[in-house]
Amino acid sequence: MRVHDGFCDREADPVAAGRGIPRSVGAVETVKKVRELSRIDLRCRVEILETARTDMLELLKKFPDDQRSGFHAVQYICSRIKSPESMMEKLKRKALPETLEAALCEVHDAVGVRVICSFADDVFRVEKWLKSQENYELVKEKDYISYPKPNGYRGIHLILRGMNGKTAGTYVEIQLRTIAMDFWASLEHQLKYKKEIGHAAMMSGELKQCADDIASVDLSMQTIRDIIEAQE
Repeated sequence: MRVHDGFCDREADPVAAGRGIPRSVGAVETVKKVRELSRIDLRCRVEILETARTDMLELLKKFPDDQRSGFHAVQYICSRIKSPESMMEKLKRKALPETLEAALCEVHDAVGVRVICSFADDVFRVEKWLKSQENYELVKEKDYISYPKPNGYRGIHLILRGMNGKTAGTYVEIQLRTIAMDFWASLEHQLKYKKEIGHAAMMSGELKQCADDIASVDLSMQTIRDIIEAQE
């Protein structure tokens, strides 16, 4: 996978480099300076992630709604920047170096944006529009609407990489869902973290059935909208 050089210089980890310096008085001072530079670098990197999030939110505001129908494709948007602890835990699970540089190079969802759309067709329209943006490169795409996860989850996930300016090389994960898909996913996320519950297999089956029922409602609502638009 092609990544931006400024984010992948793993040998330029000043703290890691400092660990090999002998513990003389001068060396201790050097380590302190290196670590201070590392903290400054971390602040700069966090600022870049925040800029990448803001840029994506501003871009999504420009999505062109269908003025004729009067329907708004995007209902609401939420976003977050993954905490350093969460990023390091992800690196640990993947058996990758637990360093700042590895976090920014290997954790592609450090910046996450969730876009909630009215109807399934809107999800695909927003997806197509995002993939056409010249300032971003599509790195990875997963279509869980056409091919739902075994547990019933539906949505579209995109990993985009900034191509220009200050955030060049920075990754942003976009999750696209309908209101109904997000309703299921939000409740399923809460329920699956409840500990020490019995009948886990039955619960999974019930959640899967709920996901299928909600997908059927999504389809019905889409059909109703199509009928309304055909009569206008």
